[in-house]
Amino acid sequence: DAKAGELQRRTGGMVESMEGAALVHVARMLAIRVGEVRGISNAVGTRDRGAWRLREAAAAARQAVVDWIEAGGC
Repeated sequence: DAKAGELQRRTGGMVESMEGAALVHVARMLAIRVGEVRGISNAVGTRDRGAWRLREAAAAARQAVVDWIEAGGC
């Protein structure tokens, strides 16, 4: 928890996405437009799987995609 707090204070970041970073890196190399939608189910730190909110995260990600489509995003 202390390391997570230190990283947040130092970078201002609220989430991490190693997979998303790799995807964007390759897409930029190939000049392909890319986007990523992620549902955040848990905070960094102690891995208490009982506290994860998977259904809520999936619902939030789904709603973000629906909102984007309805706004004419694609």
